Amino acid sequence: MSSTNDTSAIDEKKDEDTEFEDNFGKDIGKFLVSLLAIVAILCLNFSMGGCVLYGSKIGQANVLPTDENCMPYESNGTQSTKEIQINIFETSIKGQTLSQKISFPSEKNNKFTILDMLREYKQKSNSNSLINYFISIIEGLFVFNFSSLNTFFNLLNQIPESLIIIFGPTILMFYTSILIFVDFFYVIYLWFYQMSWFFLVNTNTGDTGKPKWQSTLAPAKLFTGCLLVFLFSILFWVGLLVIPFIPFIAPIVMLICIFTIFSFKGVMNNNVVSVSAVIAGIFKYNKIIVASIITFFVILCAFANLGGLAGGISILVVCLIYFGIISIDIFNPINEENLSKLVSYDQVKKTCKISKVFEMKSFINSFMPWSGGGKKLTREIKKIGTKLK
Repeated sequence: MSSTNDTSAIDEKKDEDTEFEDNFGKDIGKFLVSLLAIVAILCLNFSMGGCVLYGSKIGQANVLPTDENCMPYESNGTQSTKEIQINIFETSIKGQTLSQKISFPSEKNNKFTILDMLREYKQKSNSNSLINYFISIIEGLFVFNFSSLNTFFNLLNQIPESLIIIFGPTILMFYTSILIFVDFFYVIYLWFYQMSWFFLVNTNTGDTGKPKWQSTLAPAKLFTGCLLVFLFSILFWVGLLVIPFIPFIAPIVMLICIFTIFSFKGVMNNNVVSVSAVIAGIFKYNKIIVASIITFFVILCAFANLGGLAGGISILVVCLIYFGIISIDIFNPINEENLSKLVSYDQVKKTCKISKVFEMKSFINSFMPWSGGGKKLTREIKKIGTKLK
């Protein structure tokens, strides 16, 4: 009888050991999966933080095309900004804050493929007013989005880099969600606002030169213009409710603007750099912040999946690494080069030099002061008054 009891006790012990090993193996698996997921998400967030940091420097440089009277929207105006050195990768050495410098030369960032194509069509001698109507809507959206993002990134540049790296992606997502909402109503505004194109006629009948747009009181043109206003008013509701293509215009333009910003080229340490260089710099020059955040989540993951003992051991290991007892160089700053004193964070002033050549848009603004992609009526009235003087 006792022999039977001893055997059953041994079997129960073996079952407990096997169950413990199985559970421990599952816990280790969960820990590794959770750890890989957390590290991947954090690395993605830091990479996006590098993109946002890069955009904040572009915002200070003020090189985005925000003036509809200048290139790349109109060829009769040239945007001019002063190239300056901008702080990036700030670090504190012996109580003094230093940084590397980055700049954004205009000659390296003057290609806007879509806007260049739209401008080139508008300048054709046989350009069509109906197509120009759609172009004016798209250009108006580009101006609005570039201006909004330029202001946003410049304001973001005023906060510490560490906060931009950590919270920048979240702030950008929150801001763009608001911008998409505003863009939707701005598309509606432009859809009706730019209908003055339906009443303009191109008087350049040749095959060369730029188009010459004039208003006309010809009954046929007035009838056609009124008919187009009616048809496009109906098309608006079709595009909004039946085949909802209008709500998708704004997000597409906004994404193109963001992609354009992140595709800008800069100059840092006498080398041409892109956003990828700044992303790599985040993990190099800000590795203490990156390592600290990743380590914090690793410890939480250990507590959650392996229990208090494993979590306590992970804290002990981190302390040994931090104080140099375990020789792993993750909490030691690198020896940075090309550092200099901080310069101003003020945004660069931008000017638009417009030639006196008669242009399509200036004529439209004179003829209809409420047109022009969203400019205030009072400003346009002042311009007309100046021309009359």
